[in-house]
Amino acid sequence: MTTFLLSRLSKGAVIGLVLALLLFSTNIHDASIDASGNTTALTVATADSSDTTKAQADYVCDGFDDHIEIQAAIHDLPANNGKVRLSKGTFTIFNTSVDSIEIADGLSIEGTGESTIIRLASGVNADCSIFSATNKKGIIIENLRIDGNAANQGEGQMYGITFNSVSDSLIEVWSKNFTTANFNLVNSQDTKYQNLYWPVPDSKPMECNCVDSIGDQLPHQITLLDDFESGWTISYDSEGSVSRDTAIFHQGGASLKITKPIGFDRVSVTKKVNLNLENRQPSLWVRLDDGVTHLYCFLLAPDWSNYYSCSLSIRSDSPIDNTWYRMPINVATAEGLHGSPDLSDITTIRIEMRGSTDAQLSTWVDDMCSYPSPAQGKVTLRFDDGLISVYDTAFPIMAEYGYPGVAGLVTSTVGKRSYTMSVDQLKEMQGLGWDIVSHSKYHRLTHDSPAGFVDDELRESQSFLIQNGFEKGSRFYIAPQGMGSARIMEKLKQYYCMTSFSSPLMNNAYPYQYIVGGRAVTLDTPTETIKEWIDQANEYGFWLVLMFHRIEDSDNHYAYAIDSFTEIIDYIDSVSIPVVTFSEVYDNLYVNSFPSHEDITHLNTLFTFHPYKNIISYFLTKLELYWKDMGCMPN
Repeated sequence: MTTFLLSRLSKGAVIGLVLALLLFSTNIHDASIDASGNTTALTVATADSSDTTKAQADYVCDGFDDHIEIQAAIHDLPANNGKVRLSKGTFTIFNTSVDSIEIADGLSIEGTGESTIIRLASGVNADCSIFSATNKKGIIIENLRIDGNAANQGEGQMYGITFNSVSDSLIEVWSKNFTTANFNLVNSQDTKYQNLYWPVPDSKPMECNCVDSIGDQLPHQITLLDDFESGWTISYDSEGSVSRDTAIFHQGGASLKITKPIGFDRVSVTKKVNLNLENRQPSLWVRLDDGVTHLYCFLLAPDWSNYYSCSLSIRSDSPIDNTWYRMPINVATAEGLHGSPDLSDITTIRIEMRGSTDAQLSTWVDDMCSYPSPAQGKVTLRFDDGLISVYDTAFPIMAEYGYPGVAGLVTSTVGKRSYTMSVDQLKEMQGLGWDIVSHSKYHRLTHDSPAGFVDDELRESQSFLIQNGFEKGSRFYIAPQGMGSARIMEKLKQYYCMTSFSSPLMNNAYPYQYIVGGRAVTLDTPTETIKEWIDQANEYGFWLVLMFHRIEDSDNHYAYAIDSFTEIIDYIDSVSIPVVTFSEVYDNLYVNSFPSHEDITHLNTLFTFHPYKNIISYFLTKLELYWKDMGCMPN
C-alpha cells in the first residue's frame, strides 16, 4: 500500500515526507498528534515482537486475549478520527464470549502486511467474529491477515469480519479458515471488501477416508469394506500380476497394484467376501495409468447368474489419469443389473481393468467403503456454455416450479455474442437461486495446454465471476468437453472447491468428492432414458447431475427439444425428487457441521433448498495482481 501511495505523490512531496520521517524517527512511541494535541494513532505490539518494537508501542499484548489491548487502543482514540497500528507478529484471540474487537466510527486498523496475523485460538465453541461493527461508517481495515483456524475449532458460526449497517468503509485483508465465512456483511452500503486470498479454503472437506472410526464429523456412518492390502488374487481367466504397493497408495500403508502385460487387453482380480450392501452406497479409490480405457467392478450376489456391475470409461484426455479418484459404485441401477442379485448376500468382488494390447498398464486400488443411502435422491440441472436459450427457455420453465439450476459460463463470451447470456440476465437467474459458475475463459483448455495458459483460464474466469457479483458460484468449475489431466486437476484444486466432468456414473450423496460426474443430455437422448436415470437416483439415493447445453428445437447435436425438456421438468415434479445446485450440496452437506445422526434419513433434510443466507465475499485476488491493477508493482 505504501508503494501505491508514493506512486501518486509528487517528487517534492516525497522528499518532504522523507524529511518528516527523519525528524520524528527518534520518537519513543509511534503515536500521532493532531493540531489540537489529541492522539490520533496508537500502536499495539504482539507478545512475540522484538524488544525494540515493544518499547516503541503504546500497548503490548501477552499472547492471550490479545483483543483486550487492541480494544483499549480503539477506546483511547478520539471519536471519528483514529488509527490503530498493529505490529508484525501474531495476535491470538481466546475469549469469544462477545465479538472480540468492536470497531468505532471513522476508525482505521492497519497492519504491516501478511506478517501481521490475528488468529483465533483452537477450541472455540461459540458464535463469533474477530472484527465487528454495527451502525458505523468510515471504517478501514487493511494490510493484515486474519485466520479462523477452522481445522481446530468446535461448534459455532465463526466469521472474520461482521458488519451490520456499516457504510462508506473499506476492507483489504487476507482472510481464511473461518468455519462459516470470511465476511458477513448485512445492510452495509458503499463498503468495499477485498480478500487477497483465493476462495478455496485451507480446510476443504476431506474426501472419503474409509476408516472404521472417522471421528465426530461422521459418527458410525462409514464402513470400511476392504483395505486392498491382502486376499486378492488374479482371476482364473486372466493374465497379469497383482501386488501390494507401499510406494503408491491413498491411505494406510499400501494399495493394491494390478498390472496388465503387453499382448493382453485386460486383467482382473478377485476376492471372496461376505457383505451386505442393502441401503448402502459403496465406493473405492482408484488411480489409473495413462492408456487404461475401462475399469469394471463386479459384485456377485451371490453368483455369476445374479450380479451387479459398474463400469467407468476413461478417455485419453481424462482428468483422472495418474491421480486418485473416488469411484462411486452404482449398485441397483438398471445398467448394471444381471439376473436377480441380492444385495444382502455379496460373495465375491471382481475388479477388471482394460486397455490397449500394445502397452503394459497398471491400476492402483485402495480402500473400498460404504455409506448409508439417503432416503431420497437429488438431481442437479447443469447448463454449459452460457447460451441464451437457457435464459429464454429453460429458466422460465424451471421458474414455474421454483427449480434452480447451474449455469457454466465461458466468461470471455458473456454478453459479447448474440447467442450468450448477459451479466444482467445471469444476475436475474442468480436471484432465483441459480449458481453461476466457471466453464473456463475461452473453452480451449485441453490435457496438454501449457501451464501458463491453464492458470490464465482458471484464474481469469473465476475473477470475472467474482467481479460481477457471482461469488457463490465462483467456487465451482465445469470442465470444457470433460477434458483434463492430473496436472490440471492439481491446479483446479488451488482455485475451485468442486469440479464437474462428464461421467456415466451417478454421484454418491456422501462423502465429499471433489470430482462430480454429469450425465450428458443431447439431441439423441430419449426422454424415457432420462426418466429412468431420475427414478434410479430417487430410489437409491444417488445425486444425478443432468448436463444440458441448448434448450431449443434444432438439429444441433447439443440441442434438447423444448417439449422434451418441459416433459423432463414435469416428470421431476411428479416424482418429487429435490432439485439442488452445486452450492447447496457443497455448503449444506460438505461444509456445514455434519449432524449427529439418530437416523440416516436426516441426510435428506440437508438438501432442502433455501436462499443463500449470508452475503459472503470471495472477492479474492493474488497480491501481485492487486499491485499490477494499481499500476505500481513494488520492487
